[in-house]
Amino acid sequence: MSDSNSLAPAENILQIRTENLTPTYSNMCRGVMTSEEVILDFALNPNNHGKVLEEAIDIKSRVVMSFPSAKRLLQLLHAMVSRHEQAFGEIVLDPSARARLHSGEPVQEEARSGS
Repeated sequence: MSDSNSLAPAENILQIRTENLTPTYSNMCRGVMTSEEVILDFALNPNNHGKVLEEAIDIKSRVVMSFPSAKRLLQLLHAMVSRHEQAFGEIVLDPSARARLHSGEPVQEEARSGS
């Protein structure tokens, strides 16, 4: 006799569709928050490494999420960046240090105040 109150293991299979997905490249993210949500704006900054164009930054995507979702995103990004650095070496954030790295010069990132 089976127990009708026992639960079978749930299958947590998500079906994800990408037919309506529009990929967007972003080199800039701006974040603000409310007491309930994290708001992330993504854009392409043509002047990311100095003045190149006389253009305003045009926000292309906005993602609004709860703080629990934001924390899961933080954990996911941390894991992905860690795996990338294990495979390819440390990611250098300072643009001038990155340029020296690609030119063959010794690289030492400058310390930022408040870090």
